Parts: sequence; C-alpha cells; structure tokens
Amino acid sequence: MNVFFIINKLNYLRLFPLLIYFFFLNQEKRLIVIKDLERYGIYHRRLALSEKYSLLFIKVINNHKEFRNLFYHRIKLSHTMLLSLFAKPFDGLYLTPFPKMVIDPGGILFQHPFSTIINAASIGYGCIFRHNTTVGNIHENLDLVPVFLNNVNVGASCVIVGKITIGNNVIIGAGTVLTKSVPDNCVVVGNPARIIRKDGKRCDIKL
Repeated sequence: MNVFFIINKLNYLRLFPLLIYFFFLNQEKRLIVIKDLERYGIYHRRLALSEKYSLLFIKVINNHKEFRNLFYHRIKLSHTMLLSLFAKPFDGLYLTPFPKMVIDPGGILFQHPFSTIINAASIGYGCIFRHNTTVGNIHENLDLVPVFLNNVNVGASCVIVGKITIGNNVIIGAGTVLTKSVPDNCVVVGNPARIIRKDGKRCDIKL
C-alpha cells in the first residue's frame, strides 16, 4: 500500500475534532461553511459535490490549508485557538477577523496565497485572490480599507489599499497597484492603475 496514501488517511483522523465541531455548529454558521465548501468543490473539480458534506469538509481542510483560515474566520476566536492545535492555519495567509471584515458565504477562494494579507471591510460572493497580494489601509486609520463586490478576480502581487470600492465582475491584473475605486465589469492593470476594458470593450482610462 502506498505510504503517502496511509499518511493522508492518518491526517483525516487528526482532523476528526474539526469535523465534530462542524456538525455542532448552529444552522446559520453551518450553512455558511457549506457554501464555502461548495465553492472549493466546484473550483477544484476533483472534489465531487455528490459527496457528503462531512467527507468534502475533511478533504478540503486536509488538502487546502488556506481553507482553514477561512473556516476559522467564521467561528469564535477562542474556538479557533483550540482547533488550530489539530489543524494549523496556513502561515502565509492573514485574514482580518470577523466582524471587522465580513465575507459573504462562498465569497472567497485562494490560489497559492503565500505572503497574502486580506484586510477589507467586506468581500462579496465569488471573489478570487492570488499569492503575494496585500489588501488594506493606506493611512494610519485602520478603517480606511476596500470593499469588494461580487466576482472580483485578483491577480498575483497586487496592492489594493484605501477606502475604495471594487465593483462587480472586475478583473485586477497581476502586479496592479490600486488606490481608487473601480466600476463594474472592468479589467484594470498597472501602476498607476488604468482600465483597459469596460463592459467588454477595449479602452484606456486612467483612474
């Protein structure tokens, strides 16, 4: 029998306390976590949505350590400290705790989120963040942070700071430095940032 297969199954046993906790979440919290699981299950096609949520939960928690950070964001801080003894959160990713940052159910997905800091006021449904990205305040006032609406796709190595709003269906190209709001249905790139596509049409609009 494959050694890595055995190790993987043993990891599942180690995560059993998190599964028990998942079962005992109140209905509202459990439904939120299920929405998050479905998002990961759809994106990573090897995670079949036909599986029971208990198995999907264990698979995602085991195979995608960044999901642990999102799960811990959903629950009480004191509980996080205990559960992290069994499943350590991903060190390379920081999420501002709830309620300072509100993430819609199924609202966020990470791709290789090394050196990634997400400090936003709110994040809508269907957003993606990639590695080496910083989202946060631009001045000393920690409340001056971005708002992300739905389906925002953020490339690698982006800096998005200040009290700005990123509209629905916005794509932010890799390496973009963004300090101003972006309207819906835009592709924005560069430093300083500019819009190169709006409502499906090419353009060149400085922000």
